[in-house]
Amino acid sequence: MDYVNAQDLLREYEGNVKYMYLDTHGKVTVGVGQMIPSEFDAAGYPFYLVNKPAGANPFTEPPPPKKATEEQIKREYRNVKRLPEGQKSEYYATFTTMEMRQPDIDRLLLQRIKECGRALQRRFRDWNQFPSCAQLALLDMEYNVGEGGLFGGPGHRGFPLLIAAAASHDWNTCAAECHRNIRNEKRNDDTRMRFTQAAKLDPLTP
Repeated sequence: MDYVNAQDLLREYEGNVKYMYLDTHGKVTVGVGQMIPSEFDAAGYPFYLVNKPAGANPFTEPPPPKKATEEQIKREYRNVKRLPEGQKSEYYATFTTMEMRQPDIDRLLLQRIKECGRALQRRFRDWNQFPSCAQLALLDMEYNVGEGGLFGGPGHRGFPLLIAAAASHDWNTCAAECHRNIRNEKRNDDTRMRFTQAAKLDPLTP
């Protein structure tokens, strides 16, 4: 797996947001599209308070960030959850008082990429023989649609035709079946392009 390109790709598509916000489905999210299922999950994330103390001198160096407590993080989660969804991530900055540090965001991103990679390796025995562009396309879909989304599960039909086509290296069919119901149509176009490229590198043989 090309971890460097995978991280760059997902930062481009998912953004890189240090504070909690609501994604297009109203889910509390942070970092590079890292969905936080509940306030109890949020309490396990390393957030740091960023609000300046009252009466702080704006011309002096601010004090080092203080790590938020579990209760503060849970309260922030609940506050964000009550905000209107469907806004740009910048909208939620006004309502937040804590952020994650970039090294922690990067660590979570790499961890999630590896989890997605392991899920794909379990499904495709010859995963390591897939063209890197096809690996990136499948990884992006697995990361984007969430648990149970790509392969199907409770409440998710998944992408059975795409999965079957990938198993047989039919990348042109993957290109035809990879469309997701997302706002960023460029992301769909880029995924389709990667599968089309894979078809040229690894053509289907009779």
